This record gives sequence, structure tokens and C-alpha cells, in this order.
Amino acid sequence: MLTLLLTFQLEQTNLLDYHKVKVLNAIEQVESRNCQDLTHKVMKKGIHKGQAAIGCYGLMPKTIKTVYRGIANESEVLESITNSNAFKGILDVDYAIASRLYDKLDQRYQGNTKKIVYSWLNGSVKKGYQNHWYVKRVMNNLE
Repeated sequence: MLTLLLTFQLEQTNLLDYHKVKVLNAIEQVESRNCQDLTHKVMKKGIHKGQAAIGCYGLMPKTIKTVYRGIANESEVLESITNSNAFKGILDVDYAIASRLYDKLDQRYQGNTKKIVYSWLNGSVKKGYQNHWYVKRVMNNLE
């Protein structure tokens, strides 16, 4: 019985990880055509005014900093992923940051994929998020 329960929990975890990877791949497709187009527009207004998104997942610099806020060794983590001497590969770093942001949004929105996707672009969820153009594009890339 215990083995069956552990097997079920392991399979459930693998399914959740699989879904996360699929969502991140769909976001990557929309944001950068699978890392082929890393030139993001500079924002003209809002809290990100004057900044451009970076990487395959279109993350804003302030968002990246927010993702790592509250970690005991925040400065070490940020330094290790941006330090050219300890450079792991920009795609590994990009995925690690995107994965951590996904986990935070997944926890906040209790697994609601459309809320996670909308919040990825807009920072918070507002009424009508299900029909937003970005949500539709990412969800179409999930299929």
C-alpha cells in the first residue's frame, strides 16, 4: 500500500513538472520564438519604463530581482547567475529564473495556468484575463 501511494505521488509530481515545462516552452515560443529572437522592445511607460525584457522568456529586470527577493542568500544567487566567471550558460540561467518565477506564480494562483500566463505578462490578474491575447497565444502553443 505504501509503495502504491509513493508511486502515485511520484507520478503526480512528474505530471506537474511536465506541465510546467510545457507552459514554459509555450511562453518561450511566444516571447522569443524559442530563443531565436531575443530583441525585446524597450518599455515606454509603467514600472518598467526604459527597460527591455531579456532572455528567452521575456523577463523584465525588476521581475528577475523580485523572483529572488526574500531568499536568505539572495545576493549570492544573483551574483552567481550574472557573474561571467561562473557563467553556466545563459540558457541555463534563463530557464532557472523562469522556472522559479513559474513556481511562485503556480503557488499564488493554485495551478491555474491561465492566471499564471496572464500574470507572466502583466504582473497581476485582472478580470477578463481568460480572453487576453497573450493568454490565448500561449495556450494555443500548449496544444
